[in-house]
Amino acid sequence: MPVLERSADHDVWLTKLTAYLRSERYSRDGRENVSISRRFLIHLQAKGLTVHTVQPRDVTRYLRGAKRLRPFACRTDLSDGQRHCYRSALHMFLRLVHGKWPPAVPPRTEREIFHRKLLKGYDAWMLELRGLCQLTRASRCASALRYLQWLGERGSEAHLGSMTLEHIDAYVEARMRSLQQRATKKAVAVHLRSFLRYLHSIGRIQDVSSAVLIPKLYVHEGIPSALQPEQIAQVLRSTRKDRSPMGLRDYAILTLLSTCGLRAGEITALCLEDIDWPAWFGTL
Repeated sequence: MPVLERSADHDVWLTKLTAYLRSERYSRDGRENVSISRRFLIHLQAKGLTVHTVQPRDVTRYLRGAKRLRPFACRTDLSDGQRHCYRSALHMFLRLVHGKWPPAVPPRTEREIFHRKLLKGYDAWMLELRGLCQLTRASRCASALRYLQWLGERGSEAHLGSMTLEHIDAYVEARMRSLQQRATKKAVAVHLRSFLRYLHSIGRIQDVSSAVLIPKLYVHEGIPSALQPEQIAQVLRSTRKDRSPMGLRDYAILTLLSTCGLRAGEITALCLEDIDWPAWFGTL
C-alpha cells in the first residue's frame, strides 16, 4: 500500500509558495494559487501520490475533474478559462517543487538537442551573471524555447546566425497580438531581449537585443478609472427601477459602495445587527 504524504510536508511547500507569491507581489490571485495548490495536494494524497512523484498526466487528469473554488448553485465545473488559470497555478507550484515543470522530454532530433544545449547554457548564464532565482530562470528558458521553436529551421545550429531583425519583429508582432495585458507584453519583450543578449555573448548572433522595444508601464495604470458623479447617479436611477428582490439588493449594494464608501469584502460581511436602525430611520 502506498505511503501517503504527510500534511506537514504539504504545509512546508504551501508556506514556500506563499513566500514566493508575496515576494512577487501577488495579491488576490496569489491567495487563489495557494488554495488551488492545497486542493491538488489533498487530491494527490487521496490517490496515494506525492508532490515529488506526480507526473504531467496526473495534473491533466486532475484538471479534467476539478471543480470551482467557490461553486455557484448553477455551475461547479471549470470553464476553459478557469481551467487554464488552474493549470498555470499548478505549474507554478510544481516548478517551485521540482525546479522545472513540465519535466523535460528527451530530445529526439538534432535541432532539439541543440536547443537543449543552448538553454542549459542560458540557464547557467542567468545564474552566474545575474543571480536570478530558479523560477525566473525557468520562465525565461521557457520563453526562449518558444522563440526557438517559432523560428523553425531558422532556429537550428546551422541557421541561427542568419537571424534578422525581420524575424524578431515578426515574432514580437505575433506574440503581442495574442496578449492583452501590457504587463504580460512587457515580460515577453524583456525575456526575448535577455535571450538575444545571451546569444550575442556566446557569438551566435550580432547584438540585436536593443531592437526589441519594451512597452512602458505607468504607475497605478492597473487601477480602474473612477466613474463621474453623473454616471453614478445614472446607474443608481437605473437600478432603482427594478423593484424585484434582486433589484433591491443591487440598489442597496450600489448605494453602500457610492455613498458610504464600503468595499466589496465589507459589504459581503455585513449583517443586519451592524446597522443602527433607529438612527437610520431617524434620517428618513
